[in-house]
Amino acid sequence: MKRKIIGTLLFMFFVAANLSAISERDSFEGFKEFSFFMGDSIVSYYVGVDTIRIKNRSLGSRANRYDKELHFRKEYEHGVPFMYYTESDARFVESEDSPWGAAPVETRASDSIEKKAMFLKSDYFFLLIHENGDFYYGVKDAYVSWEKHLGAMGARQSSFLKEGGKSYSCDDIGFDFPHHAVQWGKPWAEGANEKGIGEWISFLVPDGAAEAQLHGGLKGFISIGYVDYSRPDLYEKNSRPRIVSVYIDDVFYKDVLLEDTPNYQDITPGKFLTGAEEIKIVIKDVYAGRLYEDACINDIVVLPVVFYGQ
Repeated sequence: MKRKIIGTLLFMFFVAANLSAISERDSFEGFKEFSFFMGDSIVSYYVGVDTIRIKNRSLGSRANRYDKELHFRKEYEHGVPFMYYTESDARFVESEDSPWGAAPVETRASDSIEKKAMFLKSDYFFLLIHENGDFYYGVKDAYVSWEKHLGAMGARQSSFLKEGGKSYSCDDIGFDFPHHAVQWGKPWAEGANEKGIGEWISFLVPDGAAEAQLHGGLKGFISIGYVDYSRPDLYEKNSRPRIVSVYIDDVFYKDVLLEDTPNYQDITPGKFLTGAEEIKIVIKDVYAGRLYEDACINDIVVLPVVFYGQ
């Protein structure tokens, strides 16, 4: 179902074309770090067991406070991970108790309203998406914001489903973070008979340029299934790839066993890409849908990562 995005994307921090990430290898006080340069400021996410702290600083600032904290619990609906959270914002009040006179004192204010968002992740990034498509997005161990999705990688497909006036082509996939808000219910669905065995998608990995050669490499990630915020049941009702055969420049690389989750998974485990490779993903086996046989892929994204000599 096509959704109309209304209003300002309140949580979309990374639309700017000059966005670039900073590498944060280690955790901080038990929190995993996901940090970015954004213009002349740094936006950092600290993700813990039940808390996400968000810090936005100018490059010259050494302040340690956090602008926002999300306190959450996770639940799965039909195999799709959701986060229910409350948020508190930093506030400053004048204090007369300071020996220097009225000085600002930080407090925390929370509206105590529980919000809901889908929570997708991989080893390198996380994506917290709200119903209207707004999101928080953070990358770990990355050195530049350079995400490319299927629509921007010359994707080809063996077939795609057309149903009820709607097409489920790889050109129509609704995930294009961080450039645009997420559009729900727009996966790729193969259009062949049976369970999609032998159906494929291919794409050309963009040139990694000098950064990939100097600092790291490129990684591709796949999110399987029919993923829709308002219809999480469609994830289990449709088939999902279980085993995919991966080819790099028409040469067989390996069969990859995927977990039954919409979380992002490595397409080429054990290998980093340098750019300009053609990747072909062939469905070899599926997790059978409870109602439909159509095999669906929610998204494929390629981004640069630092691999520290791996």
